[in-house]
Amino acid sequence: MEGSSLPGSFIVDACALINLAAMEILDSAVGWFKLVVPQSVIEELQDTASHTDYDGKLSRLVLERQEKMEVVDLKSKPGRNRGETDCQQLALERGLSVITDDIKAGKRLDSAGIPNYFSVFFLFLEVVNERLFWQEARRRLEKVRFDRSWKENTLYQVGKKLLEDLERTEEGGGKK
Repeated sequence: MEGSSLPGSFIVDACALINLAAMEILDSAVGWFKLVVPQSVIEELQDTASHTDYDGKLSRLVLERQEKMEVVDLKSKPGRNRGETDCQQLALERGLSVITDDIKAGKRLDSAGIPNYFSVFFLFLEVVNERLFWQEARRRLEKVRFDRSWKENTLYQVGKKLLEDLERTEEGGGKK
């Protein structure tokens, strides 16, 4: 992004990719940034894509865009939290930030000194970069809140606060 202090590449986990698709901003994210995804995350998405529910549909959307991402096979052993572990390892190896919507994973990344962001930050960037009106971003946040059962969770609260702060500013940070 021109004029931004954000890095050009991010490591992204499965849940964040699914949420980017749910917010209808995955295409923008893969267009703005290089998204680096461990093979274990792709395998997690493939497993979820085999389901006929909403998460399965979103996982299939993500997998359709897989060629626009850098997929890295760390040859890690199967196990619990493999995707999270691979994201952390890859972030340490490459010195990149991680996009994760897993609160516990975010705390582990913080403890390891790895910068991390929620996927809703990219919705905020859509408005700041004048790709979305803040009202449309808010509508998408509310839709995802309902469709993904976010209710009043941290992801929703962070997204809501980011968009409300933009709304309150004179410049608005984006289209009005």
